[in-house]
Amino acid sequence: ESLQKTPGLILSYSLAGMPYVTCDIGGFNGNTTALLLTRWYFLGVFIPIMRIHSTLDATPHFPFLWPKPYADAMRIALNLRYALIPYHYSLTYKMRQDGRLVIRPVFARYPNYPLTTQVFLDGDILVAPVLHESGNISLLLPNTTKSWFSLNSSSLYTPGTTVSVVNASLPTSFLAFVPAGTIIVFAPPAQSTDDLLKQISNSSSPAALQVQIYDGANATFTLFEDDGISTAYIDDTDFRTVIFDYNCLQRTLHLSVNSTNISTDFPLYQTFIVELFEYASSSSPSSTNTKKKSVITKGPFPILDGTTVAF
Repeated sequence: ESLQKTPGLILSYSLAGMPYVTCDIGGFNGNTTALLLTRWYFLGVFIPIMRIHSTLDATPHFPFLWPKPYADAMRIALNLRYALIPYHYSLTYKMRQDGRLVIRPVFARYPNYPLTTQVFLDGDILVAPVLHESGNISLLLPNTTKSWFSLNSSSLYTPGTTVSVVNASLPTSFLAFVPAGTIIVFAPPAQSTDDLLKQISNSSSPAALQVQIYDGANATFTLFEDDGISTAYIDDTDFRTVIFDYNCLQRTLHLSVNSTNISTDFPLYQTFIVELFEYASSSSPSSTNTKKKSVITKGPFPILDGTTVAF
């Protein structure tokens, strides 16, 4: 019951002006089950703060204290959360700039979407977590002019259709989609933020930013980077923005880099690898997986002002 209420509570707090809100993953009222805890982990991937918490009289909610396959699935969720660090950090910058919430109800972007607290937007990602043990889940895709990609996939779905999963497996305890014309950025695999910063600053082999482009329309994303510690950004100093601008017709990605009065030394991404999930414009997507188009991978390329990648 607590798990099922969590998305609605987070959306309510966000709309009330408290965007940095979280939940006690696993609950705070006695023991949960391994399956529900795993479902909770995957919900935590897409909320503002992912916090694992428990009472003193319950089994702590750490993966190594739970049996397989649940522990392995929890680690998958944690790895995905770490991968989304640059994405979420950039969304918080955008929220400061224009007030757009990181986590929003679907109707905030798609006004005709039914009122629900079981589905929400994490930036541009449409998320439907599994909130019960059965693993059965359905997601109505907004009826837009753009088709929808399954996250991290070239599978396309028709707007306005319902996607259903029966008995969702542990590593896929959620449905997540992005509209055509979306850019998502991912960090390389890391065990902590300190580990991530060390990888980025490795002089001999710096870790590359992963950039995913979902084809079918023009797309843009602004990456925000600072030292992660100070509040210098309040004075508009010591940060860098990188605008990734994809032109669908020309099939090119162009970078615009702006370093604002950087006076301190902190790790910045030096290179990026890009994946283009091609749009199946010649086929008619159905409510289930359509013919999978190719994924074009290129790079690494330098993160410099004016860098252009052609596909």
